[in-house]
Amino acid sequence: MFYQTSLAMSTIYVRVSHHIHYLPKWDGVEEQLRWDEGRREWNLIQSQPANECGCVRKTELECERRNGSSIEEEGVEEYGFLKVEGVKLPDYVDWIGSEDLEDCKTKCLRNCSCTACACVSGINCMIWSGDLVDVEQFEDGRNNLYIRLTHSELDSLYFQPV
Repeated sequence: MFYQTSLAMSTIYVRVSHHIHYLPKWDGVEEQLRWDEGRREWNLIQSQPANECGCVRKTELECERRNGSSIEEEGVEEYGFLKVEGVKLPDYVDWIGSEDLEDCKTKCLRNCSCTACACVSGINCMIWSGDLVDVEQFEDGRNNLYIRLTHSELDSLYFQPV
């Protein structure tokens, strides 16, 4: 196996043979390339993930508008949670504690940088800040993720005009 890095171009190639390269890109997409000897060029075989995934916040959290200053107790009411069922939880958890689900949600609401939380049997409360990395939704069981949103975002999800 051959690894090549070029920091100037921010490129990393993983060559598994003389004719196949894997190219992980900055946006999380990985390209598989095959060398075409006749044309003397690399051709794209496949790109993963094949579909775009993830969610994008439409409304900044109040603390983001205030450059990260903490939320006062009265500001907590403007937020709620979108329950996403049956997911592989995000990588890079920021905090793990012994709280139950309701206490975990309250702890998240009081933490300006909290973007989501979950309560998992045997682990209890887990809190994430920043981007939610590597979340996948499955049809079979798994865990529930509670994504923190403003009430205006939650209302637009449930009360969309016909």
